[in-house]
Amino acid sequence: MMNDRVLVTGATGMIGSALVSHLKSTGVSVSAVGRAPKAGADVDHCWRLGEKMGSPLNDVDTLIHLAAKVHIRGKGFSDTSGFNRDNADYALMLAKEAHSRGVKRFVFASSIGVLGASSVSPLNENHERSPHNAYTLSKSLAEEKLKAFSDTAGLELVILRFPAVIGDGVKGNVDSLIHAVKMQVPLPFSWINNQRQLITLGNLVDGISLASHHSMAAGEIFHLANPERVSTLELCNIIADELGIKLRSWPIPVAFLRAAFWAIGRKSLADGLTEDMLVDISKVSSVLRWRPQQALQEALRQVVSRRG
Repeated sequence: MMNDRVLVTGATGMIGSALVSHLKSTGVSVSAVGRAPKAGADVDHCWRLGEKMGSPLNDVDTLIHLAAKVHIRGKGFSDTSGFNRDNADYALMLAKEAHSRGVKRFVFASSIGVLGASSVSPLNENHERSPHNAYTLSKSLAEEKLKAFSDTAGLELVILRFPAVIGDGVKGNVDSLIHAVKMQVPLPFSWINNQRQLITLGNLVDGISLASHHSMAAGEIFHLANPERVSTLELCNIIADELGIKLRSWPIPVAFLRAAFWAIGRKSLADGLTEDMLVDISKVSSVLRWRPQQALQEALRQVVSRRG
């Protein structure tokens, strides 16, 4: 499938723009689809979740669906409004339209969060789903709907789950940490000794690209992650070192810190900062021979240095 034509939704996002550039650099014929062009991320077709795709699907062999509703401004992931519609119902609608136009493979970007907010042992693809907020619930529902359709329609479905991404345009907890460390805000992380796996943008793009054409990927779920395990405190120290400043951190009992976050309705943030999240990548390594090439610390340093 290396010479197939690929369509990428969400092509103006952090992952999508990097993926489109990577695919083009390897000689793949790519159609970039997004809401609107923006600096550094041109699109071939403008499209929004819920709209019919139409002619851009003509002659497409593989569709990589990255577009998704990820948050509601000011409400985070707590409000379920629109998540199931945008991330599950519209994904199924797109898959059905793609199949009707002859698309052979549908690669769906899910989330490791469909298995839970934390795990002290590496999560593999057979682990029971346990979504923990509106976003991960919608991704879990999308997985169910897409699998049911692909099983009956004969569409090659590939589901990719991955944790937080480190790369240009990073958002979420990592972005907040970079800003806080840069502003030398005293952070209550001295006693946090959690272990989390993340993934660099370069490694994720490489994994998606591989799954989009590998013959053994059809009908499978794969977990993608960097092998390194880091704590929140270690992340902050790497950021501070790159900025050339001393990290301002103070000790506070983790239980007290979690209680404080819970009290203000930020359980997901508490989990992300204090809990373990380990990912088993043995399946993708053995089946697709995928190997992460970019070190986590290298990617984090690049992000920090480019932000100044």
